Amino acid sequence: MWYSVMRRPEKEIFLGSLVFRHSDHHRLLAEQGWEEIPIDEIRGGSAARGGPHF
Repeated sequence: MWYSVMRRPEKEIFLGSLVFRHSDHHRLLAEQGWEEIPIDEIRGGSAARGGPHF
């Protein structure tokens, strides 16, 4: 995969960012405490409930 979805909790919400893997920006976000979201966790939304796949 060429990109990574990153998130960081901020007060009562999550901030998210889509970044290219192995880039300086990806490394910087990881150093600042952002976490990478596994693809299966993203994909699990409606598919896990048996809903339509978009």
